[in-house]
Amino acid sequence: MKNLSFILVFSIILLTYLAVNYYLCRRTRQALVSLPKLRRIMTILIIVLTLSYFAGRLMERLFPSFIGMVFVWSGAFWMAALLYSLLFTILIDFIRLIHRIIPFYPAWLTRNFPKTKIAVFGCVAGITACIVFTGYINAITLRVKELQIIVKNKRTPLEKLKITLVSDIHLGKINGRRRLNSIVETVNRQQPDVILLAGDIIDDEVSSFYRQNLHQILRKFQARYGVYGVTGNHEYIAGVDATVKAMEAGGIRVLQNEAAKIAGSIYVAGRNDWVSSRSEGKPRKALAEILSGIDKRLPVILMDHTPFNLEEASNNGVDLQVSGHTHYGQLWPVNYIIRMIYELSWGYMKKGNTHYYVSCGAGTWGPPVRTGSHSEIVNINIRFQ
Repeated sequence: MKNLSFILVFSIILLTYLAVNYYLCRRTRQALVSLPKLRRIMTILIIVLTLSYFAGRLMERLFPSFIGMVFVWSGAFWMAALLYSLLFTILIDFIRLIHRIIPFYPAWLTRNFPKTKIAVFGCVAGITACIVFTGYINAITLRVKELQIIVKNKRTPLEKLKITLVSDIHLGKINGRRRLNSIVETVNRQQPDVILLAGDIIDDEVSSFYRQNLHQILRKFQARYGVYGVTGNHEYIAGVDATVKAMEAGGIRVLQNEAAKIAGSIYVAGRNDWVSSRSEGKPRKALAEILSGIDKRLPVILMDHTPFNLEEASNNGVDLQVSGHTHYGQLWPVNYIIRMIYELSWGYMKKGNTHYYVSCGAGTWGPPVRTGSHSEIVNINIRFQ
């Protein structure tokens, strides 16, 4: 049943992707009808780009090579370009529809319509390229956010604790050694007491992770009380046992439905991602069960990758929950959809006595482009009173 559901969902996504590419290819051919050579070149280019990500992934699995990586990167950028090309094309088609109903095109626009089509095509291609390039620069620019919170009425000799939160790095073919080195160096400059990795640390396979020796770079994280991680949905896509082993090879203490005490007086708990129920074929372990047996008079910090059912943390005496997963949409205007799905899609919120922070992530999934959010790590400075 699980395999059937996956095949069905994947088939719908693939067919939608191919249909959108076909629509864009057809509209491109219509725009370039007066330039047959360029029309043929663009048709071939769109077909190649449509298939390049999948072809590159297949090549990387069978025989890793530079060519395979070129295909993967080209296809990833094409996904972002496809979105904005599609939005512009739909807008143009909407304007054309209005003109058919109520003609309003000026004479200079229709005097030589083939040239007008070429000019519009050039504008759309140029603007789309600028958006994707700007989004790439935004994606690789890591920002550091500071958050100050106060936790009251907890028994701990510590007056303060500095947490550096990182989520959604998606280590693999796109986010590799250079990206991880940048994240590790930035995190270590913060001089954190503890580092929390809130899921989706590895993308969707571990072979590229080991091939790039990313576990050796992960070991460079430095924090007084250690580095703790939790599984996200992508750890389950790649195979949870293999990804947990890979994270542990990088010196990360992966908390799987368990809690660990740090500094002798603070609990850090990790809950397996909600997709674990599908992977394991049984309901996800209740938060109350995970936290049973710990002394809730001490501060309790929870990592739960996907920010669903936030009231659970509040109802179970959690002082701070950190999550990721959403990327805050990553590509505009997807962030507006994400805001409708999650109670907290990005940023800080307090519910009852529980503080929440949902990170939009330090890496990217799919295209290495961000136009609806930025890449961040978050310093959560806790004061105990």
